[in-house]
Amino acid sequence: MRTLTTICILLFGIFSNAQTSQEFIQELKTLRAEENAEKRKVEGESPNVRQAKLANISAKYQNLENKLRVKYNQIEQKAKQQEEYQNSLNQQQQEQRRANQQIYDQQVLTQMQQRQAQTQQLYQQEISNTLGNLSNSLQAAAYNNIKREIQRREKVATNFTRYNSGRIEKVKSLYNQIPSPNFDKNISGQFNAHLFLQRRYSFINNQELVTEIPCLVIVKNNKVVNIYPYGKKGFELEYPKLSASCLSNGIVKYTDFNTLESVTIVLLEPYLSDNPKQYSPLENGTGYITLYTSKRKDEGKTVWVQEINNKGNIVREVSTELVYAKKESELEEMNIKPIPFNTGNELYYFGEPVQTPYGTFPFFMKTSKSDTKELDDNEKRFVEIKKYRD
Repeated sequence: MRTLTTICILLFGIFSNAQTSQEFIQELKTLRAEENAEKRKVEGESPNVRQAKLANISAKYQNLENKLRVKYNQIEQKAKQQEEYQNSLNQQQQEQRRANQQIYDQQVLTQMQQRQAQTQQLYQQEISNTLGNLSNSLQAAAYNNIKREIQRREKVATNFTRYNSGRIEKVKSLYNQIPSPNFDKNISGQFNAHLFLQRRYSFINNQELVTEIPCLVIVKNNKVVNIYPYGKKGFELEYPKLSASCLSNGIVKYTDFNTLESVTIVLLEPYLSDNPKQYSPLENGTGYITLYTSKRKDEGKTVWVQEINNKGNIVREVSTELVYAKKESELEEMNIKPIPFNTGNELYYFGEPVQTPYGTFPFFMKTSKSDTKELDDNEKRFVEIKKYRD
């Protein structure tokens, strides 16, 4: 029995690279048991006869053993070839899926560009028609004031659209430089990224635009766990807590089911650099606003708030519905979540775009003059819309 065990251990070691299946081990044990049984049968023979028969038995079973080895070598060789073929096929399929996904992601950025161009063309046509239809019967002062305001709005809308179109183009250009294998990296860390928001804006008469917002994202094992627009804690988005956030070729897409707005996060730096910079979200640079009306008839109406930088350009526009309250203390009791805004920008308040004799425009809302001033760090401002013009 000890001899059989020793032989099996030796054979197992010799053929461990090829013949390691349980079937092979079992057949080898059976073969050795049959060989030992035949050898025991000749134990009573004379020495010369016994020696000759043992030699024949050994030769017989050595031949059977060799055949057994060949059999299992062929089986395992075929299995290895099949495994290699399957691995190669899986790799090809993975590369094809990755290539298809990258083409799809590039198309997403291209579609953003096309959206911008279409919106800009439609808006400029509307403005051209409006300026052409301004009545010459207006008094000169009124005519000039209206024309000046229309031209101002056209300028800021055009600047806003061109700026964001340029940002889309730059991100697309960098994204196209990323080699496909780089997307196989396991990404973890805190990186700068790009948030693309597709939504309607009042200053282009409720048409859709795609805007790029710089952001900071925290990633753990290819999954986005935090998103901070403008890199600021006060702007943190809830999307990663509400839906799957696994990166696909550096991109994560969300849908806001309340507004039906599309949000796309594009991550570049970790795929373009082996040592991407790490960032931390900013505690400062954010103030907060809650809008309300003391007139019951205006409750629920939409107000658009624009952030205007020191060059007169629109940085950001968000909308909210008016809540009804007689005084600010009531708002505090209502526990309404305030809207974050960047500090350092003036604030303009507009109503929904409406049809006027001069075209479709949103009207300025009447507020206290102080409510248009820039916010301080962590300021919580209650803004009363004193007159909703519609």
